[in-house]
Amino acid sequence: MTDAARATGALSELAEQAGIQEHWTDAGGNRQRVSPDTLRAILQALDLPAGSPEQLRDSSERLKAQAGEAGSRHEPWVDCLRGDAAEAPLLVCDAGATVHVAAGGALPYRIDCEDGTVQQGRLEGTPGQWRFTAPARPGYHRLLVGERCTTLAVCPARGPSMDALTPRRPHRPWGIAVQIGSLRQRDGACPTLGHGDFGALAALARTAGKLGADALAMSPAHAMFSALPERYSPYSPSSRLCLNVLYACPAAVLGADAVRYAMHDLSMQAARLEDADLIAWPQAAAMRLRVLRRLHAQFGQMPRALQARHAAWRQAAGPSLLSHAVFEAMQAEAVERELPPARLPNHPGAHGIQAYADTHAREVDFHLFAQWLADDSLRQAQDAARQNGMGIGLIADMAVGSATDGSQVWADPRAYLAGMTVGAPPDLYNAAGQSWGVTSFAPHMLRPTGYRAFLDTLRAGLRHAGGVRIDHILGLSRLWTVPPQAGPADGAYLRYPLDDLLRLAALEAHRHGALIVGENLGTVPEGLNDKLEQRGLLGTEVLWFQRDHPSGRQRGKPAVFMPPRRWSAHALAMPTTHDLPTLHGWWQGRDIDWRVRLQDVPEEEAAAARQQRAEDRAVLWQALQEAGAADPGGPPAQAPVAAMLRFVAQSPGELMLAPLEDLYGLDEQPNIPGTIDEHPNWRRRLPEEPARLAEHLGAMKRVEAIRQGRKRG
Repeated sequence: MTDAARATGALSELAEQAGIQEHWTDAGGNRQRVSPDTLRAILQALDLPAGSPEQLRDSSERLKAQAGEAGSRHEPWVDCLRGDAAEAPLLVCDAGATVHVAAGGALPYRIDCEDGTVQQGRLEGTPGQWRFTAPARPGYHRLLVGERCTTLAVCPARGPSMDALTPRRPHRPWGIAVQIGSLRQRDGACPTLGHGDFGALAALARTAGKLGADALAMSPAHAMFSALPERYSPYSPSSRLCLNVLYACPAAVLGADAVRYAMHDLSMQAARLEDADLIAWPQAAAMRLRVLRRLHAQFGQMPRALQARHAAWRQAAGPSLLSHAVFEAMQAEAVERELPPARLPNHPGAHGIQAYADTHAREVDFHLFAQWLADDSLRQAQDAARQNGMGIGLIADMAVGSATDGSQVWADPRAYLAGMTVGAPPDLYNAAGQSWGVTSFAPHMLRPTGYRAFLDTLRAGLRHAGGVRIDHILGLSRLWTVPPQAGPADGAYLRYPLDDLLRLAALEAHRHGALIVGENLGTVPEGLNDKLEQRGLLGTEVLWFQRDHPSGRQRGKPAVFMPPRRWSAHALAMPTTHDLPTLHGWWQGRDIDWRVRLQDVPEEEAAAARQQRAEDRAVLWQALQEAGAADPGGPPAQAPVAAMLRFVAQSPGELMLAPLEDLYGLDEQPNIPGTIDEHPNWRRRLPEEPARLAEHLGAMKRVEAIRQGRKRG
């Protein structure tokens, strides 16, 4: 074997160890191979240099030492005799499973369970095959083998069932999906100021609960960049551990009088921003933050009971909150001094964070105060949902990643693919591939750190919600990663420990009594949907993609829409999503209009697209009639939104969600992927106050169609 061949083999071997898929299949079914240069770039970004034989050997040895021999086993396994308890990895297993450990003999073991019970005995087996049986009760238990210990994550077979989460009603569970910023609330003690907030969300929750909804799925509420309000895409957050303080509803926490006093000279500006059809994020954010700063300045004169609540909340908050507040303060200082805000100093560690907080106490305290207002007003929204009959209540949205220059990556860079972004490879719709401008967990660091970054992020979403939607759950199996200075096409898939991540998701769902939904649209890795079903996690099915494509002699005809009875029973059923046309917009071809405008589509191509849409409308109309969701006759000129919602509601899926835009019969979708300023993404306001949804005749007709479709057989 030549030196070049040996080097190529060593590079491939290291890539395999690091979880990089050197070969992958594109959307056309063609097998592709990642170039050696891309492999080396990704390995370098993973701190596994591979530029020479010496580097290859050193990186391979470090990776083996870091991951341990357990990485190649299929059964739960841990080296309990390595490291102390603080460094020992989390051992993830199923309830009642056989667990293998590396030990020097038939050592005594003890398991201190969360409920106070104790399981103890001696390891069984033979040298190299020592084992014990995990407890039957799920939870995070303390395992001691000999003189060493670790945490044993005992996971249930499945997360909670929908029957366990929702009350028995005449109809099967359904809910509403909403973009928080789009909400309006003019009446009441908590009016919105240029964009929606958690107060308006609570008002909608009260109304939806009274209408019989069991869930209210909201857009991501992750922390953004207070000093950079022009960065407002909810899927590119600074931190998924904290909240967007612009969504705080201070009147719900501090009282309407305090807010009115703080806004004494801002009412006209607030009215102008509130009356606009589109959100002016920089202006609205500046005003909202100005009000929050005034309230912070007045907080010392407010009732002592409020101050005690705030103090107790701060005492209970973890270090990630203080770290985020310091990041916000440092970034605000950089912006004020006209320095590049993305070039903040490296995270100074716990002592450095506390030192900065001590020397910049007022500014850091403001950001903590704003987080408290957001946290408490979100809690009130979930309370409103539950108190008005919702079985699940809020479903939070967990974005696929965090901004590479945000506070979450800044605070814990080794836990993330710092320097790399995630996205999608080239496909039929995006020939150049996609880079979403965010990064995610470093897969090779998950097990050695006890899956801390993943668990912290998931728990943050479940803190004040009855469920979490995991955006692009395909990323728990593999993620398309793009190395620094490379284009989206020059990336590769990184493998993730899917089985352990799904086990932990089921465990967290069990502990919180919550629902987990995975957005599994796109090119789904083989076996993923089956594993979601096995763990009791719902997938996602969308009307536009539920089609049977013609074959043989039927080629040339439009794909028919699958009848609802053939949709999955183990999925969330939706008519559309925030990235796709609304029902009314699709029927009218509004998405085609936008494609013509944004992509300068030739008239001949646009005419063909409109002709295709006319054929698709006829096919959908036929499907609606065959399902009994529409009356006889030809396709109507106006979109039969109620019939389409009833059609989707007939799905056997465990939950059905209707976007609020479709209940109002709106044309425009919230977001068009691949655009920034060309389309007003995440800026559209709803024309009505959703708190008064029950007074809107058209919306109530569509709600009734959903209830009819969800009737139990």
